[in-house]
Amino acid sequence: MTVKYVKVKDIDKWKISNDHGIETRDYHSTNFSKDKWIFLTKNEQKLWDKITLDSSKLDDDQIADPFTGIQSSRDSVYVIKKWKENGNYIEFNKKGTARQIEKGILKPYLLPGNLQREAAFKSFETKTPDGWIIFPYDVVNGKAKTLPESTLKSKFPNAWAYLNDFKDTLSERDLDQHSTDWYRFGRSQSLTRIENQPKIIVGVLFKEERYIYDESNMYFQTGDTAGYVGIKMRDNSLYSIYYVLGLLNHKALEWVSSKRASVFQRDYIAHGQTLLRELPIKKIDFQNITEKAKHDEITKLVQDLIETYKNLKQSKTPRNEQKILDEIKTNRITLENTINELYDIQSLIKYAD
Repeated sequence: MTVKYVKVKDIDKWKISNDHGIETRDYHSTNFSKDKWIFLTKNEQKLWDKITLDSSKLDDDQIADPFTGIQSSRDSVYVIKKWKENGNYIEFNKKGTARQIEKGILKPYLLPGNLQREAAFKSFETKTPDGWIIFPYDVVNGKAKTLPESTLKSKFPNAWAYLNDFKDTLSERDLDQHSTDWYRFGRSQSLTRIENQPKIIVGVLFKEERYIYDESNMYFQTGDTAGYVGIKMRDNSLYSIYYVLGLLNHKALEWVSSKRASVFQRDYIAHGQTLLRELPIKKIDFQNITEKAKHDEITKLVQDLIETYKNLKQSKTPRNEQKILDEIKTNRITLENTINELYDIQSLIKYAD
């Protein structure tokens, strides 16, 4: 059995005649499995083959580790959205009551994204935390332990009083009924995976590539179609995090994502952990001078872009801002062309549009 795939390239020509402005391709039933079916034109197939040739999956044990964020199971209690600093305390209002919590029990937090906030989330930029999250844990030697009640009372009395005010709400979560640490998070995932190392953060639901670099230990959460996913390098990886960031922000890999991902209203793509694991990262033979030089060139271009975006935020005048924007545009074009050469897709990348 065969399946005919028809792609309309020129809708105006197709409206005049169904035989014009289209590309067709026949697929035999043996091409399909229980996995998601991916339909490509012949030229798209050439592009796909080039991108995946000599590439490894992002989650290869020599490259990177995509991971989900933490999950409190009651953000309304743990997350602080509007606040001000006052010495060693963070002040905020909750349900009409002024609150003050010790900074020592808080972690910098990236509030979950939404479609309205999309424009504020740009590739290659670094973001500052826009919230805090109460983190009732102590991380020692790579293991997270819930802070005992005695520690909370003595070191963080304000936080302890606040949590007790919401004890009934927190106790409604699906926790171990025999446990006394009712104030812990609903899930223990990723409690030790965020701090003390740079990472890439991507918004789960966006229209196009939105990968940023984080070096400020921001915590974040992951939902089905909201929040973020993190990517950190394997301990034994020879690949630079900047090299991976550059590839992920390239239109070729975003095109691969669009073919594999769930697509939502208005063409928003779900960049979940499962999708990210499969993305093809071009392998580098670090003993090969030419290949290593290409890796290092991409690394340097991405580092320069990150710094240029930082300079943009600090720009004081419209003239200087435009100068920096022009520099960003030039650097991004150079990076795009360099990655096109890396995958050898200079003549094929147009089919990713």
